[in-house]
Amino acid sequence: LLPLRKMRFSSKLSLQQNDDKPIKSLKKKLGHDAVLVLGDWSAANVKFHESIRNKGFIQMLKQSGFNLYLINEYKASSLCPDCEGKLEKFKIIDNPRPYRRKDMHKDHSPNKLWNRDLAAVCNFKEIFMSLRETGEHPSCFRQTQPLSRPSHKRKSI
Repeated sequence: LLPLRKMRFSSKLSLQQNDDKPIKSLKKKLGHDAVLVLGDWSAANVKFHESIRNKGFIQMLKQSGFNLYLINEYKASSLCPDCEGKLEKFKIIDNPRPYRRKDMHKDHSPNKLWNRDLAAVCNFKEIFMSLRETGEHPSCFRQTQPLSRPSHKRKSI
């Protein structure tokens, strides 16, 4: 019985040390007053993805004193950073590189093209600035909560 307890204790101790190692290296590289921005998505319910230790890691970062902002990436790559309108796929012009055609998005003005990743990064900046100033996501990037269905109870006979 004693060796089993010893094994459990040593495994728990090694897990704690493995958890503390990235936090110590972040504090060493960034300092104690660093601001971290993370995505708040979870891959647990996504097909072909393993579950990740995101929630536990976020709590460890908060407990160790980091300022943490969580960004929801909803609609970040599909809205125009300038006018907040929806970007359309650009498929009209003959493209010498047709394999990159799907990555370019068209803005409402005819002379503007946005790369999907560049638009997402610009929108991330806007979301982060809004989080710092107001504590909320901008209204165009908020997910609407699905309406819950009323539960129907069976009549007892």
